[in-house]
Amino acid sequence: MIESTEKGSTEFLRKFGYRRYEGSVTGRKSRIFSLVIFEVKSTWHRSTFGKVLLIILMVINFITLTVTVGSSQQIITDLEGQQKKVIRDALNRFVANYISFRGDYIRSGTHETGLRMNPPVAILLIALVAIAGSGFFADDRAGKTIEIWLSRLQKREYVIGKIAAILIYINLFLMIPILVVGALNVQAIKETSHLEQWDYYLGIIIYSLIASLIMGLAILSFSISVEKRQYASLGFFLVFILGTVFVQLLIIQDRTNEFLLLLSPTHFLVLLAYVSLGDFSLGIGDGRPEEFLLDDGSGLEYYHVIGTAIMLIISMACFLAFKINRLTTEEL
Repeated sequence: MIESTEKGSTEFLRKFGYRRYEGSVTGRKSRIFSLVIFEVKSTWHRSTFGKVLLIILMVINFITLTVTVGSSQQIITDLEGQQKKVIRDALNRFVANYISFRGDYIRSGTHETGLRMNPPVAILLIALVAIAGSGFFADDRAGKTIEIWLSRLQKREYVIGKIAAILIYINLFLMIPILVVGALNVQAIKETSHLEQWDYYLGIIIYSLIASLIMGLAILSFSISVEKRQYASLGFFLVFILGTVFVQLLIIQDRTNEFLLLLSPTHFLVLLAYVSLGDFSLGIGDGRPEEFLLDDGSGLEYYHVIGTAIMLIISMACFLAFKINRLTTEEL
């Protein structure tokens, strides 16, 4: 009788109460990966501007490549023994000035050969980062969905997923086009080869990852600070543009202070590109440039650029961690 009662009570509990879970448990790494995939896909699908911009970028790149290949080959042929130096300088300029508003203000070397490969796409890329990344946190705050994400992820995992997603998205428009067009530039030049320029490709990858991380953290910092994505994108865009213009005015007033270059978003990214490519012998200035060395032991050095990049990454990562840790159930 007792056994029957116990059996009956067990059946009742299993039928109407707690039951053994027979599904599968998703690991935390898989949850972060799912967040990354979701963010990249949703950003791509809802961003018609991004799709159009990718087409525009590739068209501009290939037009620039087509126009310059013929004349560039003739220029290289006429250099008489300086081909390798000038070719590498031109390839480095292409990478460094890809997202620069100031063209060849900072250039590789002080010579002027007319060998140029730079497409005018900087303003489009900055606008893309501003628009695409602005909603990563702002949309979650506005839609009150952060609490849902944090029910499955820890706060740091939530932030890591967002950072990884913006890195992937930016590099669809930064690393991939630079690698593709850079490889086509190398292919079009008879005096060099892909194997000979292996460090050039490595430099592109390093630069793209660091630059996209800095820009990504910057737009995410704006996004987590506001509830409307329009404010985040506008803030990022204005800081980049106005920062470049304001610092350039300061540089005109005091040309001897090389450290002002680190305060300009566009000049800093140019310097970061050259450092990533291992090119420390530069020229600076409009028209005929002055010699500008990053390894001469005086003024601005390559390690100042590296230190600034590390400082920016750490400070913005800490800011994101601070903001996400302040979120409470009431704020959500």
